[in-house]
Amino acid sequence: MAKVKFPLKMADEAQVRNLEELREHFDLASVLGYYDSGRLVEWLTDRYYEDEAEKISVLDSSAPDFKKCLCDILGAAYVADDLDMADIAGKNERRERLKQFTADDKILAAVDRVAFSQEELADLLDENVKEIYLCGESFSIPLKREQITYIGVNKPIVNISAATIVDFESKGIVFKDIEFCESYAKLLTDKAQAEANEARVDKFLADEAKKIARSACFVGEYDGKFYVAPNDTVYRVNKDGTEMIEILKCSEDTGNRVQVDSGWLYTQINRKKMKRICLYDMHEPSMELTLKDERTYHYSVKGNWYYGIAENLDKKTYRQNDKLVKINLKTGEHLDLFKPNIRDDYLHDNISELSIVGDSLFFLHCPPPHSTRNICKVSAGKLERQILFSGEDIKSVFVTEDTIYFIRCRDFHSNSILMSVDLNGQNLKEVKNLGKSSYYNIWLHDGYLYNMEREPSDDDDIEYAKFKMSREPINGGERKFIIDDIRSYWLISLCIVGDSLFVKTTNESESDEDADSYTITQYSLDGKKIRSYS
Repeated sequence: MAKVKFPLKMADEAQVRNLEELREHFDLASVLGYYDSGRLVEWLTDRYYEDEAEKISVLDSSAPDFKKCLCDILGAAYVADDLDMADIAGKNERRERLKQFTADDKILAAVDRVAFSQEELADLLDENVKEIYLCGESFSIPLKREQITYIGVNKPIVNISAATIVDFESKGIVFKDIEFCESYAKLLTDKAQAEANEARVDKFLADEAKKIARSACFVGEYDGKFYVAPNDTVYRVNKDGTEMIEILKCSEDTGNRVQVDSGWLYTQINRKKMKRICLYDMHEPSMELTLKDERTYHYSVKGNWYYGIAENLDKKTYRQNDKLVKINLKTGEHLDLFKPNIRDDYLHDNISELSIVGDSLFFLHCPPPHSTRNICKVSAGKLERQILFSGEDIKSVFVTEDTIYFIRCRDFHSNSILMSVDLNGQNLKEVKNLGKSSYYNIWLHDGYLYNMEREPSDDDDIEYAKFKMSREPINGGERKFIIDDIRSYWLISLCIVGDSLFVKTTNESESDEDADSYTITQYSLDGKKIRSYS
């Protein structure tokens, strides 16, 4: 059987099969590579260029005129160069090593851009190489080096040090023929599972929610599970759409006082007791906390502290003596935060928009006779409130980590002004003139002001109110309505969680305390409706 004769591949991709073609497409670097591997002599011998093969086989590659002599033997012109035989020998050695993993000519030709180790990868990155082949067991990829393509030769493991999924597309980082490390692969699997389950969640909630009370509403989300609560029952809805589990029952007269915070679910089971349930370990015993005050209204939970309003009625004088309290959920310790000087100051009716920042509590207080509204602060260890700002025309308050924003507006015919003051009541500023609009309920998020505006109506017979949602940049920019028509007997609340906007309304002409049915509607931040929980 005749021996298969291999051609020599030159830099211009030409496959040369005789000396004439070699001289026409001559490339010294390629020829030196074939010389070092012994394939040049073999190529000449196979074609019976015996004289040239014999002369080349006795050349001394360390001689000063070696490369000129080689060119003379092959009949090619020699041009002075800086090619080093040691580098060429090293390149041939790397190519032979690479052949153990691939026969792809494209990859073999790119042997200078192949990393066999983390150290070689670092060298290629330092040289600003934009396309790198990875041939090894595993490699750690620096996320700060952008606009780079990594191609696996032997399906190497790529280690990504990230707690969340990385937006490689925005960084210009491309991966081909690799496997991600176990921790990052789990992030991708979890995301894919969540996206696959999202469509099933909609149908599941629509079908299964009908089986529980009409007043069920969305109260939180933790670890891929939704929590919904009718007036007397709390359910956990698995996000994979497989089951709806009853978590607990509470007394009907507590209303819908349920909150999810940091992996715990808090609820009042009656007027005198609270319960805390661990959501990340349902086998851990729940904890009940007895409230020493007659009736405590559940406002908010943060960390191990419960903040609420204790409603106390003096049974001898029948005078109201409410107070704002803070209760340690582990020890049961009660701390009084604020006691009003005015008797019959019904705090549960006169305090609103309670916010917790650090170790301070902020709220809007409207003491009798309700002509003045005070933005107040109560700091840790102090029983006295600090009035940060006072006025008759304060409509809505929102507290961030370092600033208090509020709306000032006398009536529907006056301009609404967005004001700000720091957490100590200093540096009062007018942020923006909002024009003649009704700012009913505001939320600030990522530099934008979201507002639920109630539309005025001259029709006394109408049974519901109409609202519109607007969005506008805080520091200048056009105000746009993102939701045009929300109908409700009474608007309860507006909040933003993550990248979703939640609006809670009532379906009957009742107050929040006595409403027969609620609806929680979830929107994207640009006003697109996602789902409703009724």
